[in-house]
Amino acid sequence: MTAAITTIRAYIQSYYEDVFQKEYFISILAFMAVIISLNYSYSFAAGTNPWSSFLFDYILYLFPFGFAYALQWLYFKEGRMVFSKPWFWLLLFLAPAIFALRVNFNLQEGFIRTISSAENFRFVSSIVNYGVKVFVLMIPVIFIWLIKDKKYVVLYGFSMHRNRKLYFSMIAFMIPLIIIAASLPDFLHAYPKAMKEAGLYPAHNIPRLIFFELAYGLDFLSIEFFFRGFLIIAFIKYFGMRAIVPAACFYCCIHLGKPMAEAISSFFGGLLLGIISYHTLSIWGGLLIHLGIAWLMEIAAYISHHF
Repeated sequence: MTAAITTIRAYIQSYYEDVFQKEYFISILAFMAVIISLNYSYSFAAGTNPWSSFLFDYILYLFPFGFAYALQWLYFKEGRMVFSKPWFWLLLFLAPAIFALRVNFNLQEGFIRTISSAENFRFVSSIVNYGVKVFVLMIPVIFIWLIKDKKYVVLYGFSMHRNRKLYFSMIAFMIPLIIIAASLPDFLHAYPKAMKEAGLYPAHNIPRLIFFELAYGLDFLSIEFFFRGFLIIAFIKYFGMRAIVPAACFYCCIHLGKPMAEAISSFFGGLLLGIISYHTLSIWGGLLIHLGIAWLMEIAAYISHHF
């Protein structure tokens, strides 16, 4: 574990020495604090109000993502030339649109009603929706890679990086925090996903529970591919490590409908996973961490609900 901590410290130190700018970071923290505060005061996050739509979600994602890059124009004068690159602007406006499409895509609903009965509707709906979300999120990004970056990089983040000790150490570090969170009402209101979304209880149907958790895990693959693959590796060409903060802002905003503590921690988690992705050019570590934490949260929530 000591070696893993040393590696993480070296990654963070590299970020601090190369691109950290105090005024920029304070501005970002203040901006995100306002966004989070407004959301949990007025519940405007995607999926938490009746007027949520593709356009609303697009603006919700574009605003912090674009603002984080706009502040770089103000604070990093030596990098202003990159703002003249057409591909940067295209990706800047496309990325939030792709994720907003994922959130709002619902053409599968008729199919779900056709293949499911009343008693298994929640389970079938959850499985199909996770699969469709993965497809809707990953296919446009793969298409962008084929057009723009296939000659230069492996599919965003799909290169292998063998440092499992680093990732398992990070999961171990999170276990006490998950145990604490499992006692909070907000956490138990949202987790476990299998019970809240699909009505599954461990004692009722273990095979279905496992199938749900695998589909839930597959969704994390698409999330890591998008945020630590696409939003980091595709933007490195233009901003280097400075692509990490905008991606973390975007990542935080997709958590605004979840418990506040989870939304806040997602920003800092996004920073750390972005730094790791930058140095490894791989999403597999982030995926392992994400899956480990997500499934531990499921287990912790089940235990809290039943004991």
